[in-house]
Amino acid sequence: MSYSIIARFYKKVEIKFAFGYHEFMNIQSLDCQAWFLRLPLSQRELIKQSFYLLIDAKEKKLRMFDYAYILMPAAKAYEGFVKDLVYSLHLISEKRYFGRRFRVGRALNPEYANREPDGFEALYDDLARLCGGEEIAAALWDTWLQCRNQVFHYFVQKQHNFSLFEAEEKLNLIIKTIKTSSFACKLQKDN
Repeated sequence: MSYSIIARFYKKVEIKFAFGYHEFMNIQSLDCQAWFLRLPLSQRELIKQSFYLLIDAKEKKLRMFDYAYILMPAAKAYEGFVKDLVYSLHLISEKRYFGRRFRVGRALNPEYANREPDGFEALYDDLARLCGGEEIAAALWDTWLQCRNQVFHYFVQKQHNFSLFEAEEKLNLIIKTIKTSSFACKLQKDN
């Protein structure tokens, strides 16, 4: 079944997902959110795809060993969002932005902050300075660890398989972090 067919099917279904602590929205309402509309089309579609996968797993009551597959599209969108964010804040050059060697995880890692010289990749302290404090920089890093690294990497000593509940929680964490940091960092729509 193609992605567009799945998307059309689920647009008819009124499925709600948790956002934050008490706020609820549905997939259709994402398209009405200012923070969501600022994202490039590819990132918006990847996030929606994760929600379609989540809905599919719930509707079909799928039993999987690991539901990390639900997070993969949103994690990819999150990586793109962070890269766009640091570029829009002029923390990386156009060459680094379009290049293949910029490492988002290293840039967000607080252990590299305030090191001299930082090689223009340790951006945690810069994000804290430009985004109103360490809370946003910490949220960006924590979301990276929980929702991207644990999804894509296999750690021999510390294997982690996501339950359906955890996958939904992590998906909501990606959404919350994108929304919060795009407002805090005053991300401008350039697309």
